[in-house]
Amino acid sequence: MFLKLKADEIKIKIKSQKGFTLIELIIVVSIIGILVTIAIPKLSVAADAAKVAKIQADLRVIGGALEIYRADTGSYPAGNSLSNLANLVNGKGPWLAAVPSPEPGQNYQYSSGVASYNFKGVTYYSDGRNPSTTP
Repeated sequence: MFLKLKADEIKIKIKSQKGFTLIELIIVVSIIGILVTIAIPKLSVAADAAKVAKIQADLRVIGGALEIYRADTGSYPAGNSLSNLANLVNGKGPWLAAVPSPEPGQNYQYSSGVASYNFKGVTYYSDGRNPSTTP
């Protein structure tokens, strides 16, 4: 009789143990995989939208600095560099504390009073023009 009670207690303990079955774990891992598959593309789209917003904000700041430079000196900076905006010119300036960069190692392009940047085939401008697609 004592052995029978012990065997019954062991069965009860085994049945009452809490845990997950292999099927439950496989289902949970599958659901997590599906959610990750859906989320990653949306995150990359959000990252691109953030980069575009930064580029547009930088170009608005550069465009404003270019206009103030022109008002102070009578013309836009010469050449194809925006570095004059961060320097003293004829005792005036600087018009920017530092010229922003769109991405590490990249620079905004400058020509004839307009700064621009091409990001993923779309060119953005500092003069308020609508972005244009580059073929």
